[in-house]
Amino acid sequence: MKKILNILVICLLSICLFSCVNDPIKNKIKEMSLEEKVTQIIMPSFRFETYEKVIEKDANGNDKEVVNSKTLTVLNDKTKQFLTKHQFGGIILFSQNFESSKQTVKLINDIYDTNKDIPYFISIDQEGGSIKRLSFGTGMPGNMALCASNDPENAYISSQIIGDELARLGINLNFSPVVDLNSNPNNPIIGIRSFSDNPEYCKTYIERSIDGYHDKNIAVSLKHFPGHGDTDVDSHTGLPLVNKTLEEIKDFELKTFKYGIDKDADMIMSAHIQFPNIDDTKYLGINGNEIYLPATLSKTILNILRNELGFNGIICSDSLVMDAIKDNYRKEDIVKLGLEAGLNILLMPVDYQQNIDTYLEELEAFINMTVKMFENKELDIKLLDDSVEKILRLKEKRQIENKHIDDEGIEAYIGSKTSHDIEIEIAKKAITKVEDNGILPLKKEDQTIAIVTYGTQIGSFEFVKQVYNDGNISDDLEVYCPLNEGLETFDMNNLNVDNVIIVSTMYGIEDVNDDYSLFIDDVLKYCKEINVNTILISSNLPYDLSRFDTDVKVASYFGSGIRNIPTNFNEDVTSYPPNIPAAILKLYDNNEFTGKLPVDILEMIQENNEYIFGNNIKYSRGTGLK
Repeated sequence: MKKILNILVICLLSICLFSCVNDPIKNKIKEMSLEEKVTQIIMPSFRFETYEKVIEKDANGNDKEVVNSKTLTVLNDKTKQFLTKHQFGGIILFSQNFESSKQTVKLINDIYDTNKDIPYFISIDQEGGSIKRLSFGTGMPGNMALCASNDPENAYISSQIIGDELARLGINLNFSPVVDLNSNPNNPIIGIRSFSDNPEYCKTYIERSIDGYHDKNIAVSLKHFPGHGDTDVDSHTGLPLVNKTLEEIKDFELKTFKYGIDKDADMIMSAHIQFPNIDDTKYLGINGNEIYLPATLSKTILNILRNELGFNGIICSDSLVMDAIKDNYRKEDIVKLGLEAGLNILLMPVDYQQNIDTYLEELEAFINMTVKMFENKELDIKLLDDSVEKILRLKEKRQIENKHIDDEGIEAYIGSKTSHDIEIEIAKKAITKVEDNGILPLKKEDQTIAIVTYGTQIGSFEFVKQVYNDGNISDDLEVYCPLNEGLETFDMNNLNVDNVIIVSTMYGIEDVNDDYSLFIDDVLKYCKEINVNTILISSNLPYDLSRFDTDVKVASYFGSGIRNIPTNFNEDVTSYPPNIPAAILKLYDNNEFTGKLPVDILEMIQENNEYIFGNNIKYSRGTGLK
């Protein structure tokens, strides 16, 4: 028996040895130089050719800072040579890199040409809704609207359309979906990017979003671990702190990440947030002050991903030039702490807001610094090899290749009329009605007036009349934009109408106390006096549904208006948000409303003449009138 066991052990060892010897990825890693490995774990952006901040005088003679820049939309010789020399694992593209679909394809093909050996991750933040980098194409309504639509298949369709357009442009990695729970209405950065404030509401939407991207062979990255939804500071401009314990986030924030992990999420992006009740390790910052390690640099927190949630994929940092990191940590500290914590990709480690020559010099210095840290044994080479292996295996899994993209017919395909029609239908399904005193649907013969916050929302009304008016909406619908012209110039005595449509736009709690909101109060008071019906479209964060008292209240979940009304869908069409047009269409629609609130809407109370959130729920999650 002992002899048989020995034979079995020898056979197993032989199989393992044979597998290792014949594993092309492990063999590839052995062949790579130290610098080639280091550049695989770095993902820079290349946004500007020239960048200069100058001081100019404004109309009142006051100094103001102005940026003069030329964006990088063509791969110039210097950048091309740099990319050929340094074989980065990936590049992230931003709005500065995009002018048109054909230009984008050429840029990406030129990037591919600089690296014939290991293919690039070509990545983007194309979440849909409020965060999208492409100026053209189909933007889709965004996560909170998708969850409000009350049908997870809309999340699948949305990510499939976005994923298909990205793939046709040559982009293979999307930093999406956002799985943060927007549990804090005062959150300044997540908001409508979140599906919900409740993990169970998010589950199927996360799963179907990942399915849609994967069906188009787009790698995905969940974000922002372990959760950015309960912060009241934006990590772009400061270093947030959340006082929750591990047990608390296990029962809440971590659930959504686990849903994504179980759906084979490829990457997870870390958040620059301190959780002192999970990791109270302090580090001496740039300014000589001791700071708790944020999740991005915390081994304790990132180990939760590996040990608690069973994630074996790639952990990518959020941008390392966000103020939360760059204002507090030296570059060498970021590299050492981050890699030892468990980061596999260092995203945007050098400030991009500078001329390309200076930027390339600093990026070169960053590469050299990181190489020396491994050479000097400050960092364990096994950390690097493990990260490179994860990167190469994902590229193989998602069949990522340095393959030229064909741009024939690309302009008619990206942002096609078919895709935009689907987009607006999903947005209509998301429109949520929480109050109606028997006024809807509006009729064509009704006199209406729309009061909007800024000029681009006028475009939303014009867009509906020109592109999607099926004869139900009056062509002489009047649209006023008092905020553009000055609130004091608006004459309410002209409100000789039956109904007043008011579009409110809340991006943060400060907006419900601004001049425009106070102006809405005056309009509503006047309308009540003259017995005119009032209809509120809460166009962005839905929390302002509890701020105003109107006859009808609906939520649309994204407040941007339309600047350019499309005239020819066979050419590049400027991406436009469908949410406000969808809300307008639903006001005239005889069909039932299907939208349900994805978040609890707290009451608003006045304190020191300002509105703040109270403790009671005004409209509970799941509310939605037919």
